Amino acid sequence: MDARTQPPAPRSGAPVTLWLLTVLEALGVAVFVLSCVAMLGVAGFKLLSLRGGERASAALPLPPVYGRLPAFTLPDGRGALLEGAHLQGHITLLQFSRVAASRPAMEFASVLQVQQALVRAGVAADVILVAVAPEPTPPVEPLPGGWRQVWDGAALERSARVLGRAHLADDAERLLVLVDPVGAVRGIYASSADAPDTAWKVEEDARCLRTCGPFR
Repeated sequence: MDARTQPPAPRSGAPVTLWLLTVLEALGVAVFVLSCVAMLGVAGFKLLSLRGGERASAALPLPPVYGRLPAFTLPDGRGALLEGAHLQGHITLLQFSRVAASRPAMEFASVLQVQQALVRAGVAADVILVAVAPEPTPPVEPLPGGWRQVWDGAALERSARVLGRAHLADDAERLLVLVDPVGAVRGIYASSADAPDTAWKVEEDARCLRTCGPFR
């Protein structure tokens, strides 16, 4: 057969192979770059989370443990008895006063505001008004939700003052005590929440109690 009449030889596959290798190399570089970006993003997120946690810890220091209140049993306006064991499982504000409040929401409006601020922050806190006087004075207005009023709390108030003696003035007429879910006293304040600084401190300590557990 004449050379001029022979069919052309098939083209070499080298260009196709080279093209495939080039594409695979480009894909490998792209995957590497994307992996690096992803790792940097994860590292940055963790760093921001750690810094945010540090800021939160700095903003909400762990309240000290002053001790525990003694066992007590006090009557309320419904004829029921409040015992210390009833505070278990709850964050509780004990507001002491010389006499029972006839208009609790008005006389302790600042405590109500603190409770409402805690509710907005997702922290449920009970309020117990503890009158030192032994004789009951039923309120002429209903108690706000989550409130209870008891009498004959002189012995309990003395115990609270002993726990907070390093932080209280002897002539402090009103005493506000923060109790954690296992019955430990975590805040003792020399007034009700009338002073803005006191209100802020009560809120801060109570918010921390929601995240500082577990409690023992």
